Amino acid sequence: MKRLFGILAVCLLMTSPAYPAPNDTVAPNENLVADGIPPIPRSLAEAVGRYTVFRTAGLLSWHPAKREMLISTRFANTAQVHMVKFPLGQRKQMT
Repeated sequence: MKRLFGILAVCLLMTSPAYPAPNDTVAPNENLVADGIPPIPRSLAEAVGRYTVFRTAGLLSWHPAKREMLISTRFANTAQVHMVKFPLGQRKQMT
């Protein structure tokens, strides 16, 4: 769903009426019907790519007396649990 919003945002950013060559465009997934959507130039998709990739962290628990908390992250298809020992501290992977 996030990828679809990224593709739609790229389409809205297109201002040039000239369409790029077919081999310089981004093809949508075969499961997506893109009827009436103009081709997306590969250069534009690469330029906005850094805005479409992000990571999240979720709060799992916090220590009742100390300023520590457990957070969950995801790397590829693996869920991970990290401990953050102080505010603005780096996460430490739990083993």
